[in-house]
Amino acid sequence: MEYGVKSFVLSVDTLGATTDLLLDAAEFYQQGLIVLTSSPDQLLDEIGRERASAAALQLVSVDFGAPEEVQNTVRSLAKQYRLAGVMIQSDRAAVLGACIAQDLGLPAHPVSTMRVCRDKSQTRRALAAAGIRSILFSEVTSSVWALEKAEAIGYPLIVKDPSGTGSANVFVVNNASELADATAEILATRNSVLLEEFLRGPLFSAECVIRNGGVTILGYSNRELTEFPDFNELGLTFPADIPPKWKEKAHTYVESVSKAVGLRNGFAHIEFILTNDGPQVVEVNPRMGGIGLGRMLSLALRDNVFKIAVALSLGLTPPVPLTSKGIHVGCKILGAKSKGRIRSIRGVEALGGFPGFTSLNLVRRPGDIVASARDYRNTVGYLLSTGETPSLAYDYARAAAATIVIETQIA
Repeated sequence: MEYGVKSFVLSVDTLGATTDLLLDAAEFYQQGLIVLTSSPDQLLDEIGRERASAAALQLVSVDFGAPEEVQNTVRSLAKQYRLAGVMIQSDRAAVLGACIAQDLGLPAHPVSTMRVCRDKSQTRRALAAAGIRSILFSEVTSSVWALEKAEAIGYPLIVKDPSGTGSANVFVVNNASELADATAEILATRNSVLLEEFLRGPLFSAECVIRNGGVTILGYSNRELTEFPDFNELGLTFPADIPPKWKEKAHTYVESVSKAVGLRNGFAHIEFILTNDGPQVVEVNPRMGGIGLGRMLSLALRDNVFKIAVALSLGLTPPVPLTSKGIHVGCKILGAKSKGRIRSIRGVEALGGFPGFTSLNLVRRPGDIVASARDYRNTVGYLLSTGETPSLAYDYARAAAATIVIETQIA
């Protein structure tokens, strides 16, 4: 099939109902877009089927659990089309995407960096090796070992899956009994468990563009989380306010963290707790921030942030201004309260009259399955609103989101 473009950018997976922005950015550079995805029908709904049929676009269905098959698919695509750039859009595709970029000789974060970032135990060790002040932590492979190490770290402490994502299998435990339960739950499906010192303070993330190892911080986002013992995200704002006394230190800290793990070319979403002693890293994600953030960044920058992603993948200097424009964006994540099959999503028709309301973006629809109500798997969509301050933007989003009712039934 003739597409009328000379080359394509390859997106390895997608994030948070933003494929329309990704296609816009590819077209800005006169590139076609190939997306490797496990859910092509959902992406067609995001883009609009009429527009998708007229675009230089291919949605290629793959199984990310079979990386060798995915790489073979890409090799076949590379024989048919000129692949000029690779964008890595999710945690599950991080190492695979870096391997694909490496095979094609295209810029991206190194494979070794992706492996370090996708294993939180390796991340902790890399930071310690670089001399960055760190928290107490230990990787264990049994409940008995966990109980021994917990005595040295002290309660409360964080128990997590080292390779987890989206707050899945992350718990705060207050005693040996809770530790045994959390450790057993993770070890049922994983080979090891990461124990970490409990950090006190609000959660922020630095939204970063990395070019040849240099770090530009677009701004910081913050989070509203569920009550313990879980850490599911309920909402966020961008750009969020960092206390003036910590701004310079936070910037320096983020740069040192990026260097320690070896980030080179692409986005990064670096999460940290702002403690009484300053920032302490939670995790380093070698990609753009997840649910809602791509669209939030675009609103705050008043331009499509995916133009930066495409430019970096092509080895070009991004054209988008790398500073926010005084617009604050609030995001309320819409989550199902119980697992099961989504029966209905009601209240959408009432959104138009709410102040600041910008968009409702769904990642699941009636008939889809919600596998868990405790972590990112309960996310059905997100609602964005804008305001003159971070708190007002979030208040607007929270008020509008209250009209949405997500009903599930036992699958």
